[in-house]
Amino acid sequence: MASIAVTYWKAVVHRRRWTVLTPAPILVTLTQWLINHFSSLPADLKTASIWQAPWWIWMLSFLACFSVAQFLAWREEYTTASMLEAELRDQRNSQFEGQIVQVNHHAPPIHLAAMGYSCSVVIVSEIKNLGADSILDAYKLTIAVDGRERCGDNYALPDTMTLQGTYGVIKYFNTDALYRKTMTPIPRGGKIAGVLWFLFKDITPSAFDATSMTLCFSDVRGKRWSIKVMPGEVQHNVPLLVPGVRMGVALKQRDSQP
Repeated sequence: MASIAVTYWKAVVHRRRWTVLTPAPILVTLTQWLINHFSSLPADLKTASIWQAPWWIWMLSFLACFSVAQFLAWREEYTTASMLEAELRDQRNSQFEGQIVQVNHHAPPIHLAAMGYSCSVVIVSEIKNLGADSILDAYKLTIAVDGRERCGDNYALPDTMTLQGTYGVIKYFNTDALYRKTMTPIPRGGKIAGVLWFLFKDITPSAFDATSMTLCFSDVRGKRWSIKVMPGEVQHNVPLLVPGVRMGVALKQRDSQP
């Protein structure tokens, strides 16, 4: 009961919603003036008198203004509560967005080719969190080839991985593995960049040049999130700068002129 009284005091009195009550006497006075001004005079002026509002007019006027004050107080409190509820809901639920920044596809190492793999893909991805803090795991990369989805196997990065790209040699490091970085919850408003390695069967490396890719992952509640890249949206085998990811790059030297 005490909390209700405090809330009412803050809503109506402290925030000056009571000022809505001030039009009550003004409304009654205006009504009196209109009636007296436009009423026809009696034949005998001795019987003429000024009309005065009865008590129930004052009461109705007060109740009308009081109802408006109550409505304004309720609307303000309801709006504030709705905003707080939406903010609390955003803080409880994760909301992830991201992009794939780099794609490097090559023939797999010999020992993995012997296991049936035909394509090795290293991607560098950025993921940002707009909601509640959460870890991320269960990474999955799928591509669409000839109208069918192919899913790659996620492999652990070695200590160092050196790849021959279009512009030279690119070296990645295990310390930048995205699955390691996202085992620490990504804070609200934070962003993580890291490297993932996938291996595919029955797909040639050249197939990645003209296909869409989808990177999926799960938050701590098991909700799945995805990042989709259409053909041409990301450059392949190019050592682009990605803040937060360490890369060793040795650019290919141009052939000297004879």
